[in-house]
Amino acid sequence: MSQSTATKQGLKFTPFLAVSGDPLDELTWKKRDAIIQDAKGNVVFKQPDVEVPAGWSQTATNIVASKYLHGRIGTPERESGVRALIKRVVGTIVRWGVADGYFEESSDALII
Repeated sequence: MSQSTATKQGLKFTPFLAVSGDPLDELTWKKRDAIIQDAKGNVVFKQPDVEVPAGWSQTATNIVASKYLHGRIGTPERESGVRALIKRVVGTIVRWGVADGYFEESSDALII
């Protein structure tokens, strides 16, 4: 079968209820300090100005900041919050999908 008559395989995406620009801009974001203390009140983890969705609890902020954000605290490589975390995870999945040929067209990898 020739290339021109072959059926393309892979995922095909059509925007549905898509917003223009970054969909993460649709959320209301808030910066808050993530602080975890031990039973004696000693600070065992602290990251100031963690960007999280405004509706998140302090507990959710503390868990995500302490367990899932990458990079050394206080350095430029440290993720600043949930927005950065989502972009890292989504970017990784998209790169894997492109590398493994999961998309019908390269433009399908860009549909958000």
